[in-house]
Amino acid sequence: MNPRTKTVLRYVAAGIIAYLLFLVVTLPAAVGYAALQRWTPLAKSVSAQELRGSVWSGRAASVTVGGVELGSLEWDLSLWSLLLARLGGDVSVARADTRVAGFVSVGLGNALHMEDITGVVFAKDLQPLLGHLPVALDGRVGVNLQRVDIEPGSEIQASGRLAWTGAALTAPQAVRLGDLLVELEPTEAGSKAVISDQGGGPLQAEGIAELKHDGNYSINAKLGTRASAQPELSSALKLLGRQDRDGGVAVKMNGKLRGW
Repeated sequence: MNPRTKTVLRYVAAGIIAYLLFLVVTLPAAVGYAALQRWTPLAKSVSAQELRGSVWSGRAASVTVGGVELGSLEWDLSLWSLLLARLGGDVSVARADTRVAGFVSVGLGNALHMEDITGVVFAKDLQPLLGHLPVALDGRVGVNLQRVDIEPGSEIQASGRLAWTGAALTAPQAVRLGDLLVELEPTEAGSKAVISDQGGGPLQAEGIAELKHDGNYSINAKLGTRASAQPELSSALKLLGRQDRDGGVAVKMNGKLRGW
C-alpha cells in the first residue's frame, strides 16, 4: 500500500469516527437514557423523568438513584471520557434550595467514578440509604468529595468529607445531636471514615468506620452526651450498650453491604 493510499484511509477512518461521535452526542436524551439502561447494570438503579436536550448536554426534571430523590439534573458530557469508552461529564442536581455538582463518569459494567463533588443536601433526603431503620433524619449535610471510585464486588475508595450540621432525629423521638463530621480517606483495603462531633453539641462522638473492597464493613465508635443533651438522647445511648466510667457507650458493628 503506497503512502498516498494510507493517508486517504486515515482521513476516511477519522471521518467515520467523527460522524459516529456526532450521531452519539446528538441523540435525544431520552434515547440515550434507554440505551444506558441496557449498557450498564449500574444505570438500572437510576430513574429519570422529563428528559430534554441531547445525550451531550441536557436536563431531567426529576432523578432518583437507588431510591434517593436527587431532584432536577443537568449534564454536560466530556468528549475525552467518551473516547475512553466511558460516559462522563459535569453534572449538577438541585432540589428546593440544595444543590450538588461535580464530575461523574460511568464505565462499562458497574464502574462509577466521581471527582470534586461539592454542595449541600437535606439529611432527610438521604433517609432511603438507612434501609428500614426506624429513625428520621434532620439537618443539612455539606458534601465535599475529592474523589470516589466504586465498582461493586471489587473496589470502593473515597476521599473527602461530609459535614452534618444541625444534626437531629425527628423520629421515633425529636432529639438534637449537634454538628457531626465524617472525614473519608482511601486505604489499601478500601476506605476509612473518621467520625467526630464538632464540639459543644449534645452528642459526643468519635470513631472509625472501615469499608473494604469486598463490601465488608466495621464500625468502632464511642458515643456520649454533654450537659445540653435531652434526656431522650441519654436514654437512647443506654440502649446501645453498657456505659463506661465516663458515661460513654462503645458501639461496635460488623457486616457486609447488601447486594455487593
